[in-house]
Amino acid sequence: MLIYVPGRAGNRDIAARAAQAFARDGRGVLVASYRGYGDNPGVPDERGLY
Repeated sequence: MLIYVPGRAGNRDIAARAAQAFARDGRGVLVASYRGYGDNPGVPDERGLY
C-alpha cells in the first residue's frame, strides 16, 4: 500500500495522475490532500493533520 500526498502546492487531482503508475503495477494507492488546500475545507494545522 502506498500513501501519496502531493504536498502543499498540489491537490488530489494532480496526485492521482502522478500515482497512476503505481496503481498500474497492481499496488494499492491512497491519494490524500491536506486540510485547507484544494477543495478541502478547514485550516492546515498540525492538529488537523492528526
